[in-house]
Amino acid sequence: MGSWRTAVGALQLHPASGFNFFPACHSNALSATTLTPLAQVKVADRAAIVTTDAETRVAEPRGLQAAIDAAVAGVPRGRSFVRPSGTEDVVRVYAEAESQEAADALAIEVARLVHAKAGGVGPAP
Repeated sequence: MGSWRTAVGALQLHPASGFNFFPACHSNALSATTLTPLAQVKVADRAAIVTTDAETRVAEPRGLQAAIDAAVAGVPRGRSFVRPSGTEDVVRVYAEAESQEAADALAIEVARLVHAKAGGVGPAP
């Protein structure tokens, strides 16, 4: 892959909020093994999110993947995907881009889409 940078964040769930944003602690060279969630969205039912293609594409709810693709299209060298947690009703948002700021902005935009289209709980991001 290229020499561009990806954002790396830290996970924690704040029980009083439906959304958490995790600004990066540092940057790493892009690697599929180092991509870390930048945000997570509390949802009513994590089973409402069905993924395909090694959990990098959303099959359900309909329209969510198209919205993510549209958001990514506006970010140079951007990429984003979402994955439901296996143990709690949250969806983790992964994002990367040429800069930390672009990756953070993309993560927030995708988190808003997840909240709106996948039964987000609590205030929107």
